[in-house]
Amino acid sequence: MSEQMKEALEKYKGKIVDDYHSWSCVKKTPIEDNPRVLEFKKGLEMKETRHYFKFLTANGSSKSVHSFIVKEDKVIRGKEWKKGDILMAASFQSPALNFIRGNIFKDYEIRWVGTAI
Repeated sequence: MSEQMKEALEKYKGKIVDDYHSWSCVKKTPIEDNPRVLEFKKGLEMKETRHYFKFLTANGSSKSVHSFIVKEDKVIRGKEWKKGDILMAASFQSPALNFIRGNIFKDYEIRWVGTAI
């Protein structure tokens, strides 16, 4: 994985946590002082699959898929996807392949509950 991809994925993960922080806090307390946000951050993980980076969130012992990021420019199921495209989850194993929700190398919005349009 390139350094540019690593940095973009870390920034993406940070945006997810920042959105959760602004949603969950009445007062703008630092993330380090909010156990709820720290727990969310700790449960946010990335798994690498064949075509995607899959972001998971944890709620207790259960996990759900937040989003998928396309790893490389590729044709998947007859559609062209660009490296860094953000896809919404259709299921735990696969993304919705109707359209992209953004690209981590460009301008995009993200929500802690999932992708934004």
